[in-house]
Amino acid sequence: MEVLAKRLKWLRNKERYSQKEMADKIGMTPSGYQKIELSERDPKLDVLVKFCDIFNVSADFLLGREDDFDSLYSQRNAFHMLEMKLATSLVEKKTYEKKISDLRDDLITSAKKKGFADEETLSISQVLDECIAVHKTLSEEISRMNDRKLELLSEYIKEFLEIPDSNGVADRIISKYAPYTAYIQMTLFDENEIHLHGTEIGSLGHLGSFMSYKEAEDYQIDILKRLNGTIKQ
Repeated sequence: MEVLAKRLKWLRNKERYSQKEMADKIGMTPSGYQKIELSERDPKLDVLVKFCDIFNVSADFLLGREDDFDSLYSQRNAFHMLEMKLATSLVEKKTYEKKISDLRDDLITSAKKKGFADEETLSISQVLDECIAVHKTLSEEISRMNDRKLELLSEYIKEFLEIPDSNGVADRIISKYAPYTAYIQMTLFDENEIHLHGTEIGSLGHLGSFMSYKEAEDYQIDILKRLNGTIKQ
């Protein structure tokens, strides 16, 4: 099982276990464990269960049937909460835009009939100023939330792409902002940087650097396949 072998090695390296330590944990010889990581041998069911317990992951994760991982849960929840708060603020902003428009019409009508110095006109003007101030505060908060949303999505995608053979097409957050494009940019230090861009959300920043252009190109192709299902350069 190639996916299992890749994910097992990835998880072991994340936890900084040696192959010998892993072999000891599951009661195998180092050479027997190594064959599993090299995809030369499939683990028995009891060994697969031990892997799940050691790394606190599901068998479906190890087998590549799902991409849910502990570190993604909190990021996913934070992203969804921000989206909900942003949606509420956008509705509130539209409500204030309607209020401001209506108050401006009322102010013009009142000023024409009673003059700008009239008490009713001044009262409408005061309420209008208050609504404009609230609208400005909401706009600034929405701008900050949009910036944070971009940061969270970038962090989430970077974490997601670290998982071997992860499939962004099946992920609700990633697929929502697809398709993605990636381009290679040469730095002043002759490194090849990969930059990611979401069609619906904008620049998602730098994903990695490679000394070889071929390595950068291979990674570019790999991430676009995983994020879009097809290559979009």
